[in-house]
Amino acid sequence: MTHDFRIGLIGLGRIGAFHADTLAALPGVRSLVVADANRGLAESVGAKFGADIAETPQALLDSRPDGVVIAAATDAHPGLLLATIAAGIPTFCEKPVATSLEETVALVDEVEQAAGRGDEDVDAVAQLVDLRLHADAAEHDHALQRQVFAI
Repeated sequence: MTHDFRIGLIGLGRIGAFHADTLAALPGVRSLVVADANRGLAESVGAKFGADIAETPQALLDSRPDGVVIAAATDAHPGLLLATIAAGIPTFCEKPVATSLEETVALVDEVEQAAGRGDEDVDAVAQLVDLRLHADAAEHDHALQRQVFAI
């Protein structure tokens, strides 16, 4: 089975550049569309990989890629994840997905709601994201226990 995906990449720092390089080398990836707060960085990565450049993450989502990789700064992860979930676009998000347990739990709730919308692709992606969110919640919980109990 051959795939011909157009993948969006939000955030082009060290990890984002790694993802750009990896994605560009995959035979199933037809093209990339990239967005970064640093326009010069977006243009540089765009030129290196022949990627389309979106002015904003929302413009990237509006271009309807087949999937999105979020490699932006951690504090941007929750908002970007909520936007991709709302758009129904399969998404991989670098960890951590949130900076607090409260944000992580809110994302878990949103993913669980998205999983019930009846779109099989969204359901499958929601299940994968849900696993990562629960892992992050457990990690936050464990860190909190270490602080409270001075473990």
